[in-house]
Amino acid sequence: RDTFMNGYQPGTVKPLLAHEFFHFVQYNYASPSTSRTWLDEATATYFEWKAGGTTPHVVSKYWNLLFDGIFPEEDDAANGYARMPLIEYLAGTQSEAFVLSAYENGGAEGDWDNALHVAMGGSPKAWAADFYEQYVAQKITSAYGPYLLYKEIVAGTDEFAQVGTTLALTVPDEEEIAAALENDDVPVLGTTTLSLPALGARLVALTMDEDSLEELDDGMDPVLHVEGAAALAAFAIRGNNFGVLRGEGDITLTDFRMNIEDKTQYLVLVVGLQEEDRADVEFAVQLKPGIRLASITCTGGDSDRSVTTGVNAALSDAGAIPVNEDGTFGVTVDRAETQWQSTYGDSDSTLFDIWVENLVLDGTWDAVTQTGSGTFSCHHTADGSEEVAGSFGATKNHYLWESDVEGDFEMAIEEGELVIKFHARYSTKKTETTE
Repeated sequence: RDTFMNGYQPGTVKPLLAHEFFHFVQYNYASPSTSRTWLDEATATYFEWKAGGTTPHVVSKYWNLLFDGIFPEEDDAANGYARMPLIEYLAGTQSEAFVLSAYENGGAEGDWDNALHVAMGGSPKAWAADFYEQYVAQKITSAYGPYLLYKEIVAGTDEFAQVGTTLALTVPDEEEIAAALENDDVPVLGTTTLSLPALGARLVALTMDEDSLEELDDGMDPVLHVEGAAALAAFAIRGNNFGVLRGEGDITLTDFRMNIEDKTQYLVLVVGLQEEDRADVEFAVQLKPGIRLASITCTGGDSDRSVTTGVNAALSDAGAIPVNEDGTFGVTVDRAETQWQSTYGDSDSTLFDIWVENLVLDGTWDAVTQTGSGTFSCHHTADGSEEVAGSFGATKNHYLWESDVEGDFEMAIEEGELVIKFHARYSTKKTETTE
């Protein structure tokens, strides 16, 4: 330790004494032949930190070793210094008594694996993801927060490259998307293989250039996905401020395009949950997995417009409309009839008989954006009458409306149901008579 290389500094002796004194305490439970070096240094450095109130420089010096697992692959002092935040985390979630438990159970015979599991209340698999999330978020002692981690990983700085990688996202073209869907695969913006240490972690900094961003529709929110025994968290970063996104499995980056345009940066934390050996896992940023419609069935429905009511009835009569592999669909209906209640007139509401003839509808469903659109045309007739009371007795008004209709429509899934919204254009020939 180079504590006094630059001369005596006020406030350095007390933390150093706390560190060395705790080594004395440890050797009352474990001998040099049975001790675990990394644990000795991690716990001694923890009490040094508590005595001094500032982070010992050795913790920051070896910070990136902590990402290589809750339990280090190498039993040496550097790995112990790096894991001081682990002791801090466990002291906060359990109590400092876990340190005594570990030395009481492991010190005599050196069965540290069992002793640590007992002291920690079971396998770290249950809390490893939470620990690394708190570490990156600097809720416990940490050398770097999300902003600097993202910045230095993207820059390719050596010590950061050991714990993270950059993934540049690009939007696949229509042919690539169609090919993926045809093979029952999910289109991706980017993939990378991560070598995850047992109960360790890696970071992925997501980037997307302006050209690729222009090709990304507003509704195409990427989904973070990892294969294998791993947990995910995503940090949405804006300067020194950030939010944490979590999920039971995959994580959707909602409003991704808008957030990227607003200078939000995304740093993904991937935590390996396997308890032994390194594991290569595939991390992917997918386009939102879409529902591929095999057919469309309209159940009809009332509308405040007679044309829409008639079109809904015609589509209901048509039954299931097949959707092709490329998402296109179409239907022709010769004639359909229904009724429509209107408030046309000054007295009682009018009930119209509706006829729709020669309906032609064509559209396309996009399984990625979960939206559809198309055009339609038909001839529409509405025939209705009403009685109106007057000073000289009741009169009967008769209305006959005829329209050649053209229009377009939009489709989307809302609250689990497919909703179609029609936009009709037409001019109506109205014939009105009074008896």
